[in-house]
Amino acid sequence: MRQVTKAIHMLENVLEKDSTYYDAYLGLGSYKYWRSYLTRHFTWLPFFSDQREEGIHLIQQAYEHSRFSKWAALSNLAWIYIQEERFEEAIECAETGLTHFPESRFFLWPHGDALYHHGNYENALDTYSKLLSSVIAEEINNHYNEIVLHLKLAQCHFHLQNTILAQRHARRVLEIDAEPNVEKRLKDKRRDAATLLANLNQQD
Repeated sequence: MRQVTKAIHMLENVLEKDSTYYDAYLGLGSYKYWRSYLTRHFTWLPFFSDQREEGIHLIQQAYEHSRFSKWAALSNLAWIYIQEERFEEAIECAETGLTHFPESRFFLWPHGDALYHHGNYENALDTYSKLLSSVIAEEINNHYNEIVLHLKLAQCHFHLQNTILAQRHARRVLEIDAEPNVEKRLKDKRRDAATLLANLNQQD
């Protein structure tokens, strides 16, 4: 934490000397937003002011003006807008990125999640399917993202009342063997898939 604070002070010092160094805005804005997001329930205490909007503004500045951080800033904005439940803005950010980088997972992931949370399950299916194909095609695959995407696809099909397809993807979440180093992180995913599958089986 001390190193992070030191890095933030360095960025602030850089911007005091040159406020047009917009690449520094991304780091500073990300810190302000995510620190405030993680401590949002403690804003009544000293030193925990809500700086989320300030952080978003700084990241927007990085996207609009930076030389090297433009697309990283846009991807970060997409994820932040999802956290803020500003799903239309998140979709717009992701689609802007995909216009320039159609296969980029930095924009496909937030695109799929923003569509899903916005209730646009059909288009979310398309994006998650593209991601799944990309993940499966990798030479090195620990199967974590593959399993996560099967769960997301199952959930989309569930909302669209595509029972058979939802069951198929939910089963894949339970069937695929993952690398031991990621298995612990998949515990909740497998539990959610088992619950979804049980609910679907009751509907048959």
